Amino acid sequence: MCSYSPVFSCLEQLELLVTTLIDLDAMDGKSSVSLLAECSNSPDVNTRQALANALAAAPSMWALGNAGMGALQRLAEDKNPAIAAAASKTIHELKKQWEIQEGDSWRFMMNQKTVEEVDSQEDNNDAESG
Repeated sequence: MCSYSPVFSCLEQLELLVTTLIDLDAMDGKSSVSLLAECSNSPDVNTRQALANALAAAPSMWALGNAGMGALQRLAEDKNPAIAAAASKTIHELKKQWEIQEGDSWRFMMNQKTVEEVDSQEDNNDAESG
């Protein structure tokens, strides 16, 4: 198992923990980073597979954060072909979310308000809520 991460009595606990971290948007916290690094480099193939499975459930790259994407990249280079393929597939699926199909376009809107107007509106919102 992971060298200095908690000992999991079953790999489902690891998957549940990682899924919970994703749901809580806590993937880049100090403890999470250590857990992901250790488990993605674990000598135990089942630990690495459980981590790959859990990371595959992420709804977006943003949910995984830097630590989650780093773990996925390490797993995509895993010596076990099944783990490498699963992680590579997840990375590919996450990247597809950003592809623009022919005929589609990105539209960016600028806020037309001045800084003073935004500050004034925030002050009014603070006064109403306070």
